[in-house]
Amino acid sequence: MDRGRRPRRTPGTAARRRGPRAALARAAVAFLAGPDRRRLRACHAPRCVRYFLQDHPRQEWCTPSCGNRARVARHHERHKKTA
Repeated sequence: MDRGRRPRRTPGTAARRRGPRAALARAAVAFLAGPDRRRLRACHAPRCVRYFLQDHPRQEWCTPSCGNRARVARHHERHKKTA
């Protein structure tokens, strides 16, 4: 083991590391500039920070479990006020 010597960098090493990030950035720009951006929605469930593509006009949640969490929260609020 050589102490004090840096590993040799080959040309293109940095470009290969940036590859996945650059590909993700290109995909994001293509998505936001395309027609599907109108389907992008934020989930309405409590404490959920996800976004999803709306498949149906009445879809409000990213997953069924988020929908269930929202319904339970609504039920709890209704019954807490009446009790």
